[in-house]
Amino acid sequence: MRSARAVTKKRLIDNVGVWPDVVITLKGKAMNWDQVEGKWKEMSGSIKAKWGDLTDDELAEMDGNREALEGKLQAKYGKSKEEAQREVDDFLTEHS
Repeated sequence: MRSARAVTKKRLIDNVGVWPDVVITLKGKAMNWDQVEGKWKEMSGSIKAKWGDLTDDELAEMDGNREALEGKLQAKYGKSKEEAQREVDDFLTEHS
């Protein structure tokens, strides 16, 4: 028997066709990282509010690169790769 997470993941794949680049919100809307990249300057304030140890220079250097953000979260907050990815996914859900 599959876990609830596996079933949920399969449903997301079936319904959206993409995983994990798209985060589904409870409202049924989706925000993907391409949208964040396009609004990077606007989103930077929210990102800095969530992860206050990130500097303006670091955010400017990232320039919308998700992997760079995840790497900084790992370095500054001691997160594992999976934890950093999950936090970024949660951030997308919160801001969709």
